[in-house]
Amino acid sequence: MKQALFFSALTIATLSLTGCAPKPVNMILNAPEPLAYSNVYQGQNFKISIQDKREQAHLLKVVDTDGDAVRHAAGSPILENLAKSMKQSFKAQGLTVNDYAGPTIELGIIQLETVVAQTAFDYEASLAVEFKVTVKHTDNQSFDKTFSGHSTRSGVLKYDIALLERDLNALVKQVLADMYADDFIIQSIQA
Repeated sequence: MKQALFFSALTIATLSLTGCAPKPVNMILNAPEPLAYSNVYQGQNFKISIQDKREQAHLLKVVDTDGDAVRHAAGSPILENLAKSMKQSFKAQGLTVNDYAGPTIELGIIQLETVVAQTAFDYEASLAVEFKVTVKHTDNQSFDKTFSGHSTRSGVLKYDIALLERDLNALVKQVLADMYADDFIIQSIQA
């Protein structure tokens, strides 16, 4: 009788704890605001292309103490958001953006991820962004450069999805700003 009562209490406690566990929230990648207006690309005409070259398309991976990993998909359309942001930023710099064949600026997403190592008492998050930019001209000239950024965050208890989302968006914005201001990219587009 005592054993049956114990197992009933244990079952109820387990079910109530797992039933109260929050459902995973997908991270949202916001498109960064366009850069300040300039005429650095005046008269240039390019197509903007975004390619997701990651093996697994997720923004958040949570690894528990057993080494089990749970991946969470993006809560927003990554490719569309980045394409919109890039088009606006390049237009703000004087570039004419079209959707037709011709010279192309391709952004390849190599890495875009937040990895959280979660224990019972704390977490350690590592954020990584890596984009490969390829400028292709109609005369088969091609220029490549990779831009990346890394960041970490740690805290007590469970990670805060809003803070990780903010940090990842800030990192993406910084990597894109580095790309827009890069002399090699500017010269490649103007070539």
